[in-house]
Amino acid sequence: LGPKGEKVRGLSVAYPEVTEHLAAFYGELASFGADGVSPCFIRGCPMVLYEPIMVEGFRSKYGKDPRDLPSSDPDWQDYRAQVVTQFMRRMKDALGDCRLSPLIHGTQALNRRFALDIATWVREGIVDDLFIMGHQYDRHDGHFGGGPNNLDFEDFNCLPGRQNVRLWPMFYPYAAFESYRDLGYDHNWDLFSEAFQRYLDQGANGYGLWDATPLYRESNIFDLGRLPR
Repeated sequence: LGPKGEKVRGLSVAYPEVTEHLAAFYGELASFGADGVSPCFIRGCPMVLYEPIMVEGFRSKYGKDPRDLPSSDPDWQDYRAQVVTQFMRRMKDALGDCRLSPLIHGTQALNRRFALDIATWVREGIVDDLFIMGHQYDRHDGHFGGGPNNLDFEDFNCLPGRQNVRLWPMFYPYAAFESYRDLGYDHNWDLFSEAFQRYLDQGANGYGLWDATPLYRESNIFDLGRLPR
């Protein structure tokens, strides 16, 4: 629910029934022999907002009603992140030896905004991989690709526990190609290639692409696969 009681499309992981339903689903996926499961936090966020269980829990802990606070209130952000982290712990338990490899936002500020406490996930070993998407949001909360500067790889690379987690920087590369430049996008593929090379040199374990379906028409996409480590 939103702060005024408006309905938000999605399931709130603040409710144990939702968490257990998703744990069963994740466990079923792992049972098929998958190497890993990748919950997509660059879509479908936030996972918790102003549901009654959240409002009452926050009021009990802090003596304040979160609906009277700005959404950026640090106590409220911390409380939401604690709930989502508990959900992630349960997902890790449900997966057993299967890797938990979420897609997350490319900056710590965006992850905090959506109640994703990446530092705790890495420190506690909750996650095995992080697919880090470099993108932005407009004033209507619509996401868009942006450019390579919208991914702070070093922030994630320096997190305590990082040595146990594989990091995979990602971008939306579609804006680099002719069919999309005709629509007003002006990103140059070389910028993405240079960024991926830089992150690999800094210790990235690999890289990923989102919305790469038109790339088969562009021969220079294969140049990325020959970047030296």
